[in-house]
Amino acid sequence: MLVWLSSIPFPAMLSRVAGVLASASLYIYLTHFQVYLPLRDGHPWLAFALSILVGILYWKAVEFVLSLRSRIMPRSRAVRSDIVAPSDLSDSRPREDNLPPWH
Repeated sequence: MLVWLSSIPFPAMLSRVAGVLASASLYIYLTHFQVYLPLRDGHPWLAFALSILVGILYWKAVEFVLSLRSRIMPRSRAVRSDIVAPSDLSDSRPREDNLPPWH
């Protein structure tokens, strides 16, 4: 349907919920068996809700740690001096000293 329509009307609250679930889906997947399996027989709806909640909380924790790490250790924008860019790429033939022994 999105091929023919540029946008689909969607309530803002449901859009936020869908965005959070989509963002946390990997973490929900990674943690759901830790929560769901012990609770599934006695309280299946509680197990379902808690497995989603734990996945979302785990996602937020990972995002917090990654943002904290980026504040503590910012990426260096300096150019590394040990990387040498080739100045002339027009002669891309191998040099004679770099030829394999069977050549």
